[in-house]
Amino acid sequence: MKELRHLTQYRLTLTAVGPVFVGDGRQLTKSEYYYDAPRGLVVIPDQARLFDWILRRGAEDRYEGFVLSGRSNLRDFLQGERVTPEELGELELYRVDPGNALTGNRPLQNLSLFRRDVQNRPYIPGSSLKGALRTLLLQRLLRQSPWQRPVDLEGRAPAREIEDALLSSDGRSGALHSRMRGVLVSDSVPLQNSDLVLCAKEDRAPNGRESVLNLVRECLRPGTRVSFALTVDRRFWPGDFGAVLEQSLRDSWDWYCQKYLSRFPGAPDVHRLRQEGPILFVGGGSGYFSKSIAYYAAPWDRVVAGMAGSRKYAVRNRRDVEVGIFPHMLKYTTCQGQKQLLGACRLTVE
Repeated sequence: MKELRHLTQYRLTLTAVGPVFVGDGRQLTKSEYYYDAPRGLVVIPDQARLFDWILRRGAEDRYEGFVLSGRSNLRDFLQGERVTPEELGELELYRVDPGNALTGNRPLQNLSLFRRDVQNRPYIPGSSLKGALRTLLLQRLLRQSPWQRPVDLEGRAPAREIEDALLSSDGRSGALHSRMRGVLVSDSVPLQNSDLVLCAKEDRAPNGRESVLNLVRECLRPGTRVSFALTVDRRFWPGDFGAVLEQSLRDSWDWYCQKYLSRFPGAPDVHRLRQEGPILFVGGGSGYFSKSIAYYAAPWDRVVAGMAGSRKYAVRNRRDVEVGIFPHMLKYTTCQGQKQLLGACRLTVE
C-alpha cells in the first residue's frame, strides 16, 4: 500500500480457485478450430492466414462444402488437404488445453473466447474486477442500512436506484456523481495462453441432478494468479479501503454460504471452499446470485417470486418458486478431473 496526497494505491491479486471466464463476445464455430484428440490440444488458427492458405491451394469450394456438410472438426478438412506440420504451425495463432471439455463421444461445440489485448494476450479488464468490488460494497451498505423502499424486480436494472442512492457522492444520480469514481482498477497484467483451459458449462440442482450444457469456454486455469493495481481517492472513501474490502468479502461470503450454497447439499467442492476462506466471484457464468444485490434489498420470497415470474425468466424458471430459490442451479464445470465452481477466486489486498 502506498499513499500519495489524497490517493492510496493497493496491489490486488486474484487467485483462481475455479475456472474463470471473462469473454469478449467472440465465438468460434465448431469448424473454425482444430481439435487434435490424440495429442490432447486445440489449435486456434489465424483466420486471415487460414483463408489465404485455402485460396492459394484453390480449395475454396472444398472448404465451403466442408462447412456446409456439418462436419465439425477443422482437423478433418486440413488433413484431407494434406496439410504439413510446418504449414499447420504457420496457420496457428495459439493453442489451448482442451481440459475435460472435449472428452468422450460428445460432439464438438462452439467455443467462446477469453478477452485479449492488442497483442493477443489474455487478460482481465479492470472493469470486470471493479464490478465485483462494487457489488461487495453495495452488499455491505445494505447490511448496514436495510433498504426500505420497494425494489422494481421487473425493471431493466433493479439495482440502479439502490446504487444511485447508496453510492452518490452529492445526492445526485448517475456515474458522474458516484463514489465509485474514486475507485480505479487497472487492467490485469497480461496472461499466457498456457494459463487457459477449455471448460464446459454444467448446472447442478438442489436435488443433485446435473446437466452439461452445449457451451464451451476458454477459462482461466485454477491456481493462476492475476495482479491488478487499485487506486482509491480518499475524498470519496476515507479510511482503510483495503480493510473495508476484506471485511466486506468475508461477510458476503458467509451470507452466500448460509443462504445459497446450503441449499445444494452434497455438491462437490462446496465443503472445502467453505472451510478455506472467502470467495469472490469474477467473470461470466458464475450465476445471478453471486452478483446480485436484490436478495439484500427485498424479502427473500418476493425476490424468488418476482424474478422467476418476470417476463424475462417466467417460462424457463417456474421451478425456482417450487424450490424456493432463484436461480435454482449452481454453476459448475469439470476441470482437472474435478467439479469446480465457475468464477471462484480468492482476493488478496496489499
